[in-house]
Amino acid sequence: MRVAANKMTTVGGMARQEIPLDEAVFAKAVTDLAVVAGMLTEGFMPQGVPTGSRALPEVWTNWADFEQKAADLQSATQGLADAVQSGGFAAAQGLVQGAAGTCGGCHRTYRERTE
Repeated sequence: MRVAANKMTTVGGMARQEIPLDEAVFAKAVTDLAVVAGMLTEGFMPQGVPTGSRALPEVWTNWADFEQKAADLQSATQGLADAVQSGGFAAAQGLVQGAAGTCGGCHRTYRERTE
């Protein structure tokens, strides 16, 4: 999850022009994000919450919904990767917010909030 968060910070920051654009860095971060998103559920072991995790027990009690939300993230990030591959930053920039929104779909439901 830390890798995904790092990549999304780079992608989002460049898309919002808060970080100077480097198209090569942007493209790599988008591609990496799509790969990591495809492995997301593998990080959630059936044994339960590892020490230090902010994952709520609902991940496991609502596994099918969690898997669907993870699939939505993977689809959105793959669409972003496809767009950057075919049209560069200009083609992908408008898709970033939607992809980031799929992160929130899980976070609102399955991640412990911090103050």
